[in-house]
Amino acid sequence: MCKNSHPVILFAQAKNAPPTILPKDAEDEDHSGLKIYVTHKKQPYVAGVFFLASASFTIPQGHSSFPVDVGCRFSKEKSIFPFAYKPHAHGLGRDITGYQYNGSYHEIDKGHPQWPQTFYPVTNKIEVKNGDYLLGRCTYDSTSMDCPVNVGSTGNDEMCNFYIVFYTDSSVQEPYGECLG
Repeated sequence: MCKNSHPVILFAQAKNAPPTILPKDAEDEDHSGLKIYVTHKKQPYVAGVFFLASASFTIPQGHSSFPVDVGCRFSKEKSIFPFAYKPHAHGLGRDITGYQYNGSYHEIDKGHPQWPQTFYPVTNKIEVKNGDYLLGRCTYDSTSMDCPVNVGSTGNDEMCNFYIVFYTDSSVQEPYGECLG
């Protein structure tokens, strides 16, 4: 970590995620860690993660399709270009979709939070510009519950998270963003 910098997600693992398989010419005998290469040549792009999460919600019992929404205005000077995403919820989550809104809705991608929780490549190539909105919708099935379920970090709680991995111009100081709406 550099002094006064924001924490940045580089890797994540979760339930049932498959191992990362490197291309044959990138493999090494030692699989215990990371190799980091340093160059003095300025790169044209940097990668980062934009984190969408609903910070406060309660799912009532007995609903087969209960939506929770999150969203905020994108207010970065440089555009971002999503190339991967990760949906995250706990046991009641059935569908998580990310959107860009700029007068009309554009789906970034959607996933099932009960699938292996890993980063998936986006299928819809978009550019998110300053002033656009980034939105997420999580849908839950609470028909098996006899009491409401709140947002929280334990397995008995729920989450509504949509991670967007993007690239942007390398002049950006911190390629990171979050929306906790």
